[in-house]
Amino acid sequence: MRVEHVDMTGTQPLVHALAKRERLTGEEFETFLREVEGVKYPLRQHDGHLLIEVDGRAYLVDTGSPWSLGSQPVRLGGREFPMQPSDLTGHTCESIAEMVGTPFDGLLGTDILANFDLEFSVRDGVLRLSGPLLEIEDGPAVESVQGVPLVSVEIAGERVPMLFDTGAPLSYLSEDYVRGMPSLGEVEDFHPFLGRFAVTTHAVEVSAWGRQMRIRAGRAPIMIAAALGVAGAQGILGTEILQHGVLRLSWRQKRAAL
Repeated sequence: MRVEHVDMTGTQPLVHALAKRERLTGEEFETFLREVEGVKYPLRQHDGHLLIEVDGRAYLVDTGSPWSLGSQPVRLGGREFPMQPSDLTGHTCESIAEMVGTPFDGLLGTDILANFDLEFSVRDGVLRLSGPLLEIEDGPAVESVQGVPLVSVEIAGERVPMLFDTGAPLSYLSEDYVRGMPSLGEVEDFHPFLGRFAVTTHAVEVSAWGRQMRIRAGRAPIMIAAALGVAGAQGILGTEILQHGVLRLSWRQKRAAL
């Protein structure tokens, strides 16, 4: 029995009734639950970075990374995935953790995350990974640039493509979109390619998924702005938006909803 497209939020009694009807026990029952409900992992934040716990190990959830890093395979949603010890620039979990400011055992990039539909609930402290497709309301299509989700928001009535990066607590925009916006002061940030740097931030009103939101955005440094241009993006949408509600993201459906 396989459920292809389902939203079972709040229906646990029904799930158990279905399992009983199908006479599922033990491992079959666990498989059935994964098929219907997905798997929920404890989610916490460290300075805006998202981490989940899997089998007693901590993993950084990074939709901005095409690669997953770690010293051993990880088992998610009933499946085992290999990890590589370093990315193409030579960074390891240890070197990135030093910049993040907290240790973790692995980094989950889009090569693994894109196999599931994701549901981020920062308020409840839960990340759900679903094998079956989740119900996602109609909204702007989500494209993919080397696996990194590309979403569109509106700023002052103009469509602005931005990479959705859960490895970025702070959002970034090209200079044209922050010029003249209210200043929120200077903060320190980092990028694996650039190390640590100071950036002036601004309050920017954006419209996305039918919501009007104010985000804190920095002017993208020259190297980041150049990389964004190659990707066809004008900015990076960071984890701050997850404070506005539950976000569902699906590479397979090319959809996201908040």
